[in-house]
Amino acid sequence: ARMGNLDGFMIGRAAIGNPWVFLPDAAARAPGLPERVAVMIRHYRLMRESRPERQALIEIRKHLAG
Repeated sequence: ARMGNLDGFMIGRAAIGNPWVFLPDAAARAPGLPERVAVMIRHYRLMRESRPERQALIEIRKHLAG
């Protein structure tokens, strides 16, 4: 069976690991470690608003490892 057009899916996957992909100058501007850490902390805090701490830690670990 054909999967169809998966371009949107692939962009979504890219954005999970690199949310800066949508910036106009994304190819020229790679975020430094401090900026990446700040985004990861913010992401974890947002996850904690809707999940128990243990679940949020497990999920954030997946993002960090991927």
